[in-house]
Amino acid sequence: MEKLILFSLDNKPFGLDVTAVQEILAQVTARKVPHAAVYIQGVFDFRGKIIPLLDLRTLLSLAKTSERSHVIVVNHQGVALGLIVDKVLAVITDQEQIKHKKKRSRPGPFVQSYAEYKGQEVAILDLAQLAAIIVEEEKTDVS
Repeated sequence: MEKLILFSLDNKPFGLDVTAVQEILAQVTARKVPHAAVYIQGVFDFRGKIIPLLDLRTLLSLAKTSERSHVIVVNHQGVALGLIVDKVLAVITDQEQIKHKKKRSRPGPFVQSYAEYKGQEVAILDLAQLAAIIVEEEKTDVS
């Protein structure tokens, strides 16, 4: 992973491959989806396409907040989704600014690997796993 977008959740830094990011939005208005998983906040219109909005705090078992948040719209192999984050911290394009750590034997759910940025450990989220839960949720809704 060469370029990362860093963001915070519960005052902890997380990262994603920036090449999958389509846009960063201020809060969006989501429509609730009946019987959706608890981590799906709803769906919203993004450039004429209806996409799911994932509450990463719920998905990662972090404390709830009433803080204002942002939405990072990503697309992984044709699966678009909005990820609710507390704050966007930085976009890292210089490989020298990030030190990749060896994978832990069990990095945790939805975490691909870890890196270090400015002395802080950053959990790099696995977009493939995030996209897979959306695809699975859509299959469940259809059946």
